[in-house]
Amino acid sequence: MLEKPLVDALEELGGKGHRIDVERVVARNLGIPRELAAEKYDQGNSGDDTVLQYKLSWAGTALVKRGVIKKDRGIWSLVS
Repeated sequence: MLEKPLVDALEELGGKGHRIDVERVVARNLGIPRELAAEKYDQGNSGDDTVLQYKLSWAGTALVKRGVIKKDRGIWSLVS
């Protein structure tokens, strides 16, 4: 669901960016209000992720598995 917006955000950021910057670009491009983007994901996980962060993380994992992006220490980048 968020795979294309994630790739689009990375392209806009020059091919790579910190996950927080990617999240901001995705939220802006999709017109997600700040209040909604800040909504916490509360499904028993121990982290402090927002719903958007949680869903982007899964989209990123799917893209990594397909060889479209790579993730290293919070930096997401497109694979050439």
